[in-house]
Amino acid sequence: MTNSHSLFSIKKRKRILNDNNELLVDFKDVKRFDNFKIQVHGLTLDSEIPARLRRKYYELCKSQKNFLHKNLRKGLNSKLAARVIRVTTKIADAIRAAKLSTNTIQLEGYDKTLKEYEDLGMAVGFLRTRIDKLMGLSRDLQDVVKSLRNELSDAEDKYRVVKAEITGAAMLIKKIVDEICELEAKNEKPGVGFTDVAGAPW
Repeated sequence: MTNSHSLFSIKKRKRILNDNNELLVDFKDVKRFDNFKIQVHGLTLDSEIPARLRRKYYELCKSQKNFLHKNLRKGLNSKLAARVIRVTTKIADAIRAAKLSTNTIQLEGYDKTLKEYEDLGMAVGFLRTRIDKLMGLSRDLQDVVKSLRNELSDAEDKYRVVKAEITGAAMLIKKIVDEICELEAKNEKPGVGFTDVAGAPW
């Protein structure tokens, strides 16, 4: 019985301690925000991150069922580690708030930053995937808009041609009407006109 209990204790100890004997907590053991502690290589960074961002970061980790900072590179300065977490959280907010009008250059900037953090060991692949999808949708939209603008340009050219033809036709109509009126007016005046010939004696 004692040996069995000892074996269980050893397994449990291996689960909660890493190679440097730093206390680890599986994210599945974090049941609510009050239990959420941001620890990087034994250092607690909660004081380095505002409560509002810590709560948002907790929701991010919760969505992935893991601590995003779990594999941050060893030896990383605690200030830099805290900055990585803060900026990652802000970028996640910006991604979710993105609109069709959001500049793609801005999204590319977010992705560049996240790539740097990913190289440091931050688990941000899911954020980069979302950016990639948004960039794809944006490119598709731009292609559609470009095609429609070309169609609009063609339609405007045709409209100008038709408008010029209509203007020319209107001027021709006015000229013909004026000539008709002038001829009819001449028939009413004394002189050799249509009525003069018609009413002339035999």
